[in-house]
Amino acid sequence: MRMFKASNDVSGIDKKTLPVELIPLNSIQLSRGLLNFTIIQSKLDWILPYWAEQQYNPKSQSFIPRSHIGLSINVTHRNWTGVGNPDCPIEPIVDPKGLVMPFKNGWSLDVWVELDDKIFYPSRSGKVFQNLVNDLPIVETVFELEEIDFKLTTYTIGTSLFHQASSSNISSKKINLRIIFSVRPFNPEGISLLKDIQYIEEENCFLLENTNKVYFNSKPNLVHCSTYKEGDVGTILTKDKKISRKSYSSCEQKLASAIACFDFELKESESGIVEASIPLVKNGKISNSNKSDIISYWENILTEGTAINTPDEKLNSILRASLSTLVMLTDDNTITAGPFTYHQFWFRDAAYMIWALDNFGFKKYTRRIIESYKKFQLPDGYFRSQKGEWDSNGQALWSVYQHYSLYKDEEFLSNFFNSLFLGIKWIKNKRLTENSFKNEPFFGLLPLGLSAEHLGLADHYFWDNFWSLAGLKSFMEICKILNKEKEFVYVQRLYDDFSQNLDKAINYIQKKYSLDSLPASPFRNIDCGMIGNVCVSYPLQLFEANDNRVQSTLKTIEENYFVDGLFFQNFIHSGMNLYLTLQIAHSYLYAGNRKKFLELFNSVISTASPTLNFPEAIHPITRGGVMGDGHHGWVAAEIALAIHDVFIFERTNKPEKEFIFLQGIPKEWFFTELGFNINNAITSIGKLTIRVFSEDKVITLKINCLENSDSKARWFIHLPFKEINIVEGKNQIRKTNCKESEVELEVKPGNINLKFLV
Repeated sequence: MRMFKASNDVSGIDKKTLPVELIPLNSIQLSRGLLNFTIIQSKLDWILPYWAEQQYNPKSQSFIPRSHIGLSINVTHRNWTGVGNPDCPIEPIVDPKGLVMPFKNGWSLDVWVELDDKIFYPSRSGKVFQNLVNDLPIVETVFELEEIDFKLTTYTIGTSLFHQASSSNISSKKINLRIIFSVRPFNPEGISLLKDIQYIEEENCFLLENTNKVYFNSKPNLVHCSTYKEGDVGTILTKDKKISRKSYSSCEQKLASAIACFDFELKESESGIVEASIPLVKNGKISNSNKSDIISYWENILTEGTAINTPDEKLNSILRASLSTLVMLTDDNTITAGPFTYHQFWFRDAAYMIWALDNFGFKKYTRRIIESYKKFQLPDGYFRSQKGEWDSNGQALWSVYQHYSLYKDEEFLSNFFNSLFLGIKWIKNKRLTENSFKNEPFFGLLPLGLSAEHLGLADHYFWDNFWSLAGLKSFMEICKILNKEKEFVYVQRLYDDFSQNLDKAINYIQKKYSLDSLPASPFRNIDCGMIGNVCVSYPLQLFEANDNRVQSTLKTIEENYFVDGLFFQNFIHSGMNLYLTLQIAHSYLYAGNRKKFLELFNSVISTASPTLNFPEAIHPITRGGVMGDGHHGWVAAEIALAIHDVFIFERTNKPEKEFIFLQGIPKEWFFTELGFNINNAITSIGKLTIRVFSEDKVITLKINCLENSDSKARWFIHLPFKEINIVEGKNQIRKTNCKESEVELEVKPGNINLKFLV
């Protein structure tokens, strides 16, 4: 009891700061960890999910001893791919070996192949490969077998999941093939309780827990349902070739499993197909659409927004997949951080994800999500998605203004104004300004809290306060737009007072430890939690990107908390975190450091899964996911924003608008004949199209304004060359500046047509 008490005291968590909304998520993970520990190690002859096959294999790099820990959790291969769509609130996931989990925390569907009396189990084989169809949420899983081409295709249409197994005889002889669909009491996090399975012959489907149905497009030759005591159907099938048909099982231990076997006799070049379909909503009916329909559906979505084409085809694919991920994770009027572990709403993740979607023109999704913010607001003004997280009000205020800055809808702002002003008052009232705190380093700051869990134990995080200041700053801009002079004065005073208190807290801790960089709070020396302070540069631009405190923070983080070119977060994540690495990269981009930006950006891109997505954090040895969702929405947002901003971004901390073009473009792209371009780029001064290409050693750079641009704005073009010779368009250049192997051109806003030699 003394140790438990000490642990709680050190954590700083109490009733006020405990995020109760996360208790279900954590309790399910921990209880499943206990269940995994209890069952899996005693049933290693069962056909387990890929992560467990690896993590329990003493010859694998993923092996983890269990000892007295008492919990067994997937912390080596948290990788999966969501296959949802924005018209359905459920996103099924596919693991790296083709195991499909239709419902969150539920059972899974696996596919095995029997050929020449040998059964191929994908979770136990290295001969399984995956890819996306057209970079869309359509997963193909290919089994490498000698005599047949075999692949699984998994996708959703509307509220239906389709999982198709197709095989083709590529040998010169006739073969006997069995395709086996197996219902598994497992998922990519471990055991999933499943009591009852019944095969209903009239409907040709499995009925699970008297709730969910798995339909097949043809009649199976054999069906068998099993219980924990009888053994795994996979084991039974291997040992007993004359397995009896049993169409129902009810398992006391809730570990039922089942198979449906489909037999084919294929001549040379003949094919066999079996398709399972699953309604994802109650009383849902199976859609009649097919794969070509879902491709058209997604292509129509993606062509609505900003389009970017680069000479790097893999990068183009990753961008399309990332945008598909962001759209997929919109569920009507909310957005979730992932399809499985993080399938719930956070203001924190949403701020970045919505900003990415807004920048790519997906207003029809983001507007309804932002408008739903009001339903999260408590009567005291707190925008609450999780209790005890004090960054959310700033994120809500910032998101509303950023959305307006691109789409210029004053009615939208007016309808939101009272709610936002109430949010401002919450920030004011939440600050610790009582006289009893006058001599404390945190005076005037927000209370102790967990904030983003990757920062560490409960503390007075600068991250929370930076976001609150950004919210106040955003609201002041809103007041200007709506001519709310009284409210503007109120918030201006609040902002100035808050800024002064925050500066005092920063100066206090810097002086105490002789620091140039920004630690995580007024009580911390440097540690990996200081990553939260990168937000002052990107995306908030509260400090100049080249501010010594920002640059020192970036340098300190790189020198102390990087592994293999990626930021390694020791708190909670205990892995190489990708979206945090990209935030550091983005800060370098804003500071004009093209080389550092590209170095870090390319390190992240190199970790893409075969299905072009990313887990929250990566294991330094297995390179599998170790934390959170295996298909992470925040990472997708950071990738999309980074690719967008290498073409164009706005400096928002200047008295007048400043737009920076081509700051992060690699030098080699300028010399490709097809070039690179961004079309229908949405900015606060209207839509722009930028195209760059090379012909006969002459580089042509064109910027076309698709709407009237703001002539008062300042435009800067950054080129990765020591020197250029202008061939055409000199009259469009206001000023030329050369520094550190970079040519900076200040050009007149409007249509630009420059031709130059390097």
